[in-house]
Amino acid sequence: DELKKLIDLIRADERERIKAANAPEIERINAHLKSLEDAAQAEREACAKVCESYAAANTSWTKAAVNDCATAIRAKGKA
Repeated sequence: DELKKLIDLIRADERERIKAANAPEIERINAHLKSLEDAAQAEREACAKVCESYAAANTSWTKAAVNDCATAIRAKGKA
């Protein structure tokens, strides 16, 4: 049991050393992921607005149907 505790401590120290050594890269990757998420959210919003424009244009589509479509698109980002 004591040897296992020592091994676990060494592993924890090694994990922390690796994380510290790679912190700048991790931050860069996280920033990139955030920008991708923001772009996807902007695209969903643009698509939802296209749906809503059909309701405003009095097309043959019902307002309820296009509003449901817009709501579904926006919900994709929340799942």
